[in-house]
Amino acid sequence: MNGRTPAEDFLHRYPQILLIAVNVIAFILGLIFPDWYNRGMVSAQAVFDRKEYYRVLTYMFLHAGLRHLVMNMLFLFFIASLNMSLQERWRFWLVYFSSGILGGYFTVLVRHFTGSAIWSVGASGAVMGVLGSTLALFLRQRGRIPEALRKSYLVRIGVLALLNLIPSGGSTDYLGHLFGFLTGFLVTFLLGDRNDGEDAFVLPF
Repeated sequence: MNGRTPAEDFLHRYPQILLIAVNVIAFILGLIFPDWYNRGMVSAQAVFDRKEYYRVLTYMFLHAGLRHLVMNMLFLFFIASLNMSLQERWRFWLVYFSSGILGGYFTVLVRHFTGSAIWSVGASGAVMGVLGSTLALFLRQRGRIPEALRKSYLVRIGVLALLNLIPSGGSTDYLGHLFGFLTGFLVTFLLGDRNDGEDAFVLPF
């Protein structure tokens, strides 16, 4: 027995539920207080002209509709579980926030130089950062994971990455996806190998 209640045990196994809860609460608050929602969105003009740098954090917790929220949170739940089966949780948290913040910053930086007035919201950049991180982990951890399983996951992650990085119209922020993905990938390589004493790869589900 670990002394935890079932709810505490669930949160211990799936800490990304905390992120999902914050995103859901922010979505509800955005519906109730539209002005609050608008102050959390990010754009090049808001960040570089008005110096509202906080927006590269707040935009990560806002979503443009229920479908946008649900898709991002489902993706986050499953990819985070896989990511944390390959590295320590603190690395997951670092990847998530660095991907969202730096991905958002570089996105609006490009738009600043191109004169784009696009506004962005959503956890997609951070979630794509976790996907990029997971790709880096499967590339690095040869020998720890059965090779057939490792190659299978590399193919699946590659397909997911292509689906989310290749523009296909609509209102998706593919630039944010790209910078988030690259940030997560690079941060994971810079962090090096895990050091928590875990040797075997265990599937999260």
